[in-house]
Amino acid sequence: MQPNHVPNEGSIWIIDCSIQSARENTAVVVASRPSEALDVLRRWCATQSIAVGTIQLTRPPVALRDWLQTGYGNWDLLAVLSELHPQDPVRLAYVEPPVHKSPQIASAVHIDPPIEAGFLDAQFGIHPKKTAPDAVHSTLWGSSSGCFVVLDAAREQNLPERLADSGLRHTCLFEGQASEDLGAAAPWLVELASETALVRELFTRTPNEFAAERGLTGLFLCSDNDLTEVKAHLRQFIRLKDEAGNWVYFRFWEGLYLFGLFEALTRGELAEFGRLFVSRQAMIASFSFMDSSGSWHVARLSAPREALPVTEGNSALIVTEQLRQIFRSQRERRFVRRLRLHLNEILSTETTSLTFLTEAEVINLVREARQCGLTLERSVADYAQARMMTPQGFARAPWFAALQRKNLHQLDFAQAVLEHCGAAC
Repeated sequence: MQPNHVPNEGSIWIIDCSIQSARENTAVVVASRPSEALDVLRRWCATQSIAVGTIQLTRPPVALRDWLQTGYGNWDLLAVLSELHPQDPVRLAYVEPPVHKSPQIASAVHIDPPIEAGFLDAQFGIHPKKTAPDAVHSTLWGSSSGCFVVLDAAREQNLPERLADSGLRHTCLFEGQASEDLGAAAPWLVELASETALVRELFTRTPNEFAAERGLTGLFLCSDNDLTEVKAHLRQFIRLKDEAGNWVYFRFWEGLYLFGLFEALTRGELAEFGRLFVSRQAMIASFSFMDSSGSWHVARLSAPREALPVTEGNSALIVTEQLRQIFRSQRERRFVRRLRLHLNEILSTETTSLTFLTEAEVINLVREARQCGLTLERSVADYAQARMMTPQGFARAPWFAALQRKNLHQLDFAQAVLEHCGAAC
């Protein structure tokens, strides 16, 4: 965590300049806005007996939160932040040139086949109780690397308090004012020990929690680096710019979507996001998560750091339309899996059929619902259930055309279709 006296990132400005020498400096300045940052720098130079005329700016002031996101290796500047204070608002740093030799990660990323690990139950009468399924345990503690998890306080009540009671080292990935304002709904990084109550909680589900897809989840990481270094590495990816230059939160701790990005890496796409595995601050040997059905997913580097090829590059990480499309595809895949479970559960309880819907059949049902203008998951699910009940279809049925002419909201329309098909069966 930053010391309490360190100003938040929104009030720190980076000014590239040269002062009394040909060597370029980076001035780190505390101020409320860019124009004030220049005045603060000039006044500070006067106190250091530096003539104002010798200050040569090489680019306008940039907010720290923007500067930290512009490319590979910028976290070196953090060393001077702890020295800043409103009464001592300027520090000069000598930062390496903006282009660094960075590892080519994409070719070394390997995604293991999912393992049906399953969640733990209450383990009544079992001693000693397991803290994680065997496959999970071997992934997270099968080597000498440290194990960490990123948990989302937005999904879990009182997570900061629960972490404080856990006895485990932990830290909020937000800092400064953002941590104070949003800590109760922020991502938290936790250093795990294998035999702890929190680990058992992460992998235990009651039948009701499993059915409702509830329970504490997280993104797991293995790294030889310590908690502070892993945090500095991950903080580079919390906020990224989109193609229009707007800042957006990049929720990399959502395992399903992150693995969609990793799949693109293995196809040679979006190679710049290989920095998720390696930066100058830390190296992540593997990422893993448990999906709602109990399948364990692992993406790992298949080569040691020193064996990774390098290239020169310092491009910013941008949230592109291609990346958004990957996330949309992952969301659709998750919905199809959930819908298939839902429909097959109905088949098993309400019919004597031993034939269940395949994933391809559910995809076709979803596609048909979309063609009818249904976009909300609830309306698509109701329509798919209605079609499952009427295999012959109803697209040309008079009653269906009459419903379409009523211009109902899609939720009401799908519910009416389902009720009609249910009454007809």
